Parts: sequence; structure tokens; C-alpha cells
Amino acid sequence: MLIQFHHAGRRYGWAPAHGAKTTIRFLEIQIGSFLTKELWPVKGPDLNPLDFCVWGFMEEQLTSRNV
Repeated sequence: MLIQFHHAGRRYGWAPAHGAKTTIRFLEIQIGSFLTKELWPVKGPDLNPLDFCVWGFMEEQLTSRNV
């Protein structure tokens, strides 16, 4: 079973960067609710291509701000 979020197409893995407190806080603000790593499928092979969606979204959010 693939895990769905409120925003279709955005799924997140649990690499160390994805589990950082700042990342978790960002996802809670942007998405509302998302899955914890305890509910995430281990080594889901069909999840890797979606990383491009996640990184594209995050890059867009970060580059639209003056840092």
C-alpha cells in the first residue's frame, strides 16, 4: 500500500535530513499532517522517483526567499 498525504504526490523518505527537527517542523507547517517514520514503509522501491518532487518543492520554497 502506498502512503498518501493530503497533497497527492508528495511523499517523504526518512534519510537523516528528512528526520531533522527543522525539516519535521517545516513539513508540519506546509502540509499539516504527515507520516512519522514508524508508519513509513521500509525500503519502498517505488518511492525513490518521488524524491524529485520533494526536492523540487523544497528548492522552490527555499529559493523564493532572501537568505
